[in-house]
Amino acid sequence: MKWYQDYNFIFAQFEKGDERVDETTFYFRSDPEEVEHYIGYLSQHEKPYWAGYCDIEDGCEFKTAKELFEARFMIGVP
Repeated sequence: MKWYQDYNFIFAQFEKGDERVDETTFYFRSDPEEVEHYIGYLSQHEKPYWAGYCDIEDGCEFKTAKELFEARFMIGVP
């Protein structure tokens, strides 16, 4: 079963810094391989927003949800 969530809904959840976000996976609809990407939020860190320690070489950390959601990989740029 395919389940799609609205970008704005997911972004709002991360922007709130809600502890329930923790970690989620997604793939781009335009990706025929449906490669999963991991993003999450850990409030105890200086840069609590993170992306893909297992799918992006060395992973990335961000101070804000906006920085995470505007990262190059989020717009399809390697």
